[in-house]
Amino acid sequence: MYKLVMTSGKRKKTILDPKGTRYYDANDYSIVVKVTYGNTSLLLTGDAEAVSESQIVSNGSDLTITVLKVGYHGSRVSTGDSFQDKVNHKLAVISMGKGNSYGHTTQKVMNRLQARGILVYRTDENRTIVATSNENDVTFNTDPGSHNGMSSESTEVQHLNLYQCQS
Repeated sequence: MYKLVMTSGKRKKTILDPKGTRYYDANDYSIVVKVTYGNTSLLLTGDAEAVSESQIVSNGSDLTITVLKVGYHGSRVSTGDSFQDKVNHKLAVISMGKGNSYGHTTQKVMNRLQARGILVYRTDENRTIVATSNENDVTFNTDPGSHNGMSSESTEVQHLNLYQCQS
């Protein structure tokens, strides 16, 4: 579980996505919201995947943020390099179950975050994560987690293929 606490002042919420009406994957219908509070901001991406990320980058929105809630639990189809180039964040929250059968978060995503020097807060390691903003800084109720992924991309692909066959 993760929670954002804003202590006072003005809050602004901007819905950035979805912009389309026909997506192949239901995850691309995830509502993506930027919450700005003073000089801090959080991008809540839900289960958004690369299609949504591409649309968000191309629509010209201000994507300067403090904290990114990593899309789709850090699966291989989220949190791409071009998206991270635009959001330019230093803190990330990843919601995922410990030992989950989906293989989230992939090592590939964790490597992308680590290469950029991004501190990660993970629900599988840190349990409940509370981010608190005083309009100038964001603090967390716990120390950052590791950059260790749950699976390789091939494990996740096998699970996705199995799920698609059952659907």
